[in-house]
This record gives sequence, C-alpha cells and structure tokens, in this order.
Amino acid sequence: MPPAVLTVGMTWAITRLSVGVASGAAVSGAIVDRFGPGGGFVVAVAAGATALLTALCARRPLERSLRERADRDAEEPAEAPGRTAR
Repeated sequence: MPPAVLTVGMTWAITRLSVGVASGAAVSGAIVDRFGPGGGFVVAVAAGATALLTALCARRPLERSLRERADRDAEEPAEAPGRTAR
C-alpha cells in the first residue's frame, strides 16, 4: 500500500476485522442458544477452516501479484530523493 493511503487502508482493515468479530459473535451466540456449547465450538472450528481455506486459495494470486510488482519496480529507473523527473 502506498504510504500516502496507509491510514485509509488500515482503517478499512480494522473495520472489516471488527465486522467479522461482531458477526462471528452473533452467529456463535445464536448457535450456542440453539444447540448448546458444543455448537459454539463447531462455529469456531468452521470459521478457522474457512480462514485457512481462504488463505490457501489466495496465496498464489498474491505471490504472483508481488512478483509482478517487484519486476515492475526493478524495471523503473531509480530517482534521487527529492528530485522530480523532467
């Protein structure tokens, strides 16, 4: 993330994390009320498995994107700090 928009990016990440935690608590609470404590553990295990599957599926596209970005950055000529291209 470019430094100029880092604060915005972190805000979005924290907001999404908070929404996920609140949603998980609501779902777990409803499941515990209906099926007992064992149901809450099933929700936690299912959420963990979903997170793992998402991470595994996203790994290759993210690695490819990072390689492309590194290649693109390596091709651009380095400019001296404080100077602009003319």
